[in-house]
Amino acid sequence: MDALFALYDTDNSGALSYKEFSAALYGHAGPTPDSKSGPRSPEELAEALKTKLVSRGARGFIGLQR
Repeated sequence: MDALFALYDTDNSGALSYKEFSAALYGHAGPTPDSKSGPRSPEELAEALKTKLVSRGARGFIGLQR
């Protein structure tokens, strides 16, 4: 479990920042300064996470559990 967490905790701070979470979830560091959508609300992030987990099926949920 520690190795998996370390994979996403790229700055080795012991916590996942928004930037690290966004990079893990979307494959990038989050909205760019010229992005028209701006930062997402917690509700939008939760919905995106839910959608991503559903798209990955049981493996997505099992991976999150680990």
